Amino acid sequence: MRLGIGRTGVVILLGLFVILGAEDVYVWAVAGTVPGVEFFLALVFVLVVAFVAIREARAHPPSR
Repeated sequence: MRLGIGRTGVVILLGLFVILGAEDVYVWAVAGTVPGVEFFLALVFVLVVAFVAIREARAHPPSR
């Protein structure tokens, strides 16, 4: 499956997923309750925006 974001894009998205997932785990550990749907939707929204931005940046590189 081709995503059109390259290896660097995949690494960036995985990094974001790990950071935001760790934040959710931290909230869960501190508050004692599982974060709500808002946290999950925010995670998905950030990943989608980053994916689109990376794909567009690769499709339209700056001129030299």
